[in-house]
Amino acid sequence: MNKILIALTFWGLFSITATSQDFSVASIPQELLENADAVVRLDERNITVEDIKTKVTTITKVVTVLNKSGKGYVRNYMGYDPNTKIKKLDVRILDANGNEIERFKEKDFNDVSAVDGGTLYADSRVKYFRYTSASYPYTVVFTSEVEDVNTAFLPTWQPIYANYVGVEKSIYTIHAPVQLGLKIKEGNLEGYNIEKKAFTSGYQFSVTNIPAIKPEAYSPPSEFLFPYVMFALNKFHLEGVDGQANDWKSFGEWMYDVLLKDTYDLPESTKQKMKDLVADKPTTYEKAKAIYEYVQQNTRYISIQIGIGGWKPMLASEVDKLGYGDCKALTNYTKSLMNAAGLEANYSVVYAGANYKRDLKEDFVSVQGNHIILEIPTEEKDIWVDCTNQISPFNFIGDFTDDRKVLVVKPEGSEIVTTPAFLDDYNKQITTASCVLDANGNLSAEVSIASTGIQYDNSYYLELRSSEDQVKHYKRYWGNLNNLQVDTIELVNDKDNVEFTENVSVQVPNYLSFTGDSGLLVANFFNASISTPERYRNRTTPFYISRGFADEDTYTITLPDNFTVDFIPEPVKETHEYGTYEMSITKKGKQLVYHRVMKLNHGTYSKEKYSEFRKFFRNVSKMDGAKVIIKKTNQ
Repeated sequence: MNKILIALTFWGLFSITATSQDFSVASIPQELLENADAVVRLDERNITVEDIKTKVTTITKVVTVLNKSGKGYVRNYMGYDPNTKIKKLDVRILDANGNEIERFKEKDFNDVSAVDGGTLYADSRVKYFRYTSASYPYTVVFTSEVEDVNTAFLPTWQPIYANYVGVEKSIYTIHAPVQLGLKIKEGNLEGYNIEKKAFTSGYQFSVTNIPAIKPEAYSPPSEFLFPYVMFALNKFHLEGVDGQANDWKSFGEWMYDVLLKDTYDLPESTKQKMKDLVADKPTTYEKAKAIYEYVQQNTRYISIQIGIGGWKPMLASEVDKLGYGDCKALTNYTKSLMNAAGLEANYSVVYAGANYKRDLKEDFVSVQGNHIILEIPTEEKDIWVDCTNQISPFNFIGDFTDDRKVLVVKPEGSEIVTTPAFLDDYNKQITTASCVLDANGNLSAEVSIASTGIQYDNSYYLELRSSEDQVKHYKRYWGNLNNLQVDTIELVNDKDNVEFTENVSVQVPNYLSFTGDSGLLVANFFNASISTPERYRNRTTPFYISRGFADEDTYTITLPDNFTVDFIPEPVKETHEYGTYEMSITKKGKQLVYHRVMKLNHGTYSKEKYSEFRKFFRNVSKMDGAKVIIKKTNQ
């Protein structure tokens, strides 16, 4: 403890020195201004764990905003709740010369709920300060001190927290009593001049002069590029409950014993209802499906974030009575219903998010994750369901939680497992069309699009939209077809096979125009290629395809009697490790048959191959625009 007090004294002196240093714009190293909307002049974070129930965090953050786009990187806010006490909150505004022009105290901050309108119960709040400057650049000096009782979460050090932001200095210091077992996990530190110091009771990490990063198309997520250090305690406190995280087995057992086991209190009438519901179902799969659909029909999602309620589920009996709950409550309720019917089901912790797939760090046992899903073992393989989704098919978790490491919590034998992956050919879209061109060049077509995997996930929401919005969707999707008229739309959502089919009748007036007696027909009507990725003279990152997909298009085009085909492009095929493209047009009597296959394969590929990858897309765009020459005769 004496060492911690000495450290706190040092930090206080350091902060005084730091906030009095030269923060003029002229003092920023020139290399930090290139590609920068803002520059972090100083980000100093000091975390002191005084005991298992007390953590003090002090922050001094100085950000120079260079232009309008840089305003969002200031982040003048601080969250709190009944177990978190804000002891200091202060903002100073400096001009371009580093002179103070305004100062604001805690009373000047806005105080609002930290959650949105979809949350029924919450005691989390945030104080934030919004500053609007009439001119740029300017500098914001933000200082805070917060004390809270939760030691289950220790802030991660991330010196680079956004693109287009240079970092002049970042320093993170943490101390904790040795008996609590402070541990760290380092990631992506190579290539940065990072200084690390280890103390008996903690660590210090610092770095200086990191230029702003300009993002590159198809880059891996920042988690795989930017440096970070995670921190956690083997012994911690969470909202009034002590916990331990030596290994995933014991940590999962702690979660079960403290957070879950006393919540499975269904009334006997509901237990009997579940037994009756599955009585005629011969397999675990069919039984689980019936119960999952019962939950979808009889509950709704709403967030609950009060104290331990932010981590401990509501009682199953409460969800049964009220008909709502958050992800924890609905998952736990569904598990309770499954158990009542004699089925095994396991509460599972995951990092959810559709934009990229984030794993729990398997080699770093700690409180992680932001969502709860349910694992149901069967005779053949595990079933996974998201109990907050009222429209998703059974055993389909989509891109929100697919292909990532999660913690399956059990009374005994908790473990890290990987959720099902939706990759490459599984994410298929098959488009077929029967098309007719009349003598005036007007096009009419009956189009059918069948989607599976993530392509299903991206399209099945259409059935929930109004007719007007559905028409708008197709006009955007087929934006290459001028004056498109949508006549009929039929949508079929086959949840048993997880396939979504769109049957759409369309007309395109004057699709084919003639110069003299010749016309140029672009036969790829309904799946125009995506744009060519941006060119980089010196790319710095590998390129990354998260899931991949497979599109197959076949259009039969009937021509009028007075049209003859004068030229058909040669078939083409291009194959690489990251993707394939093939296209052919064949003539059969008065019909043309257009066939196209486009595939991308998931994976991380070297930056040296990016120019070839970009050329592949450029070729796809060119081949998608291949033209058939049509002659019009006087018949």
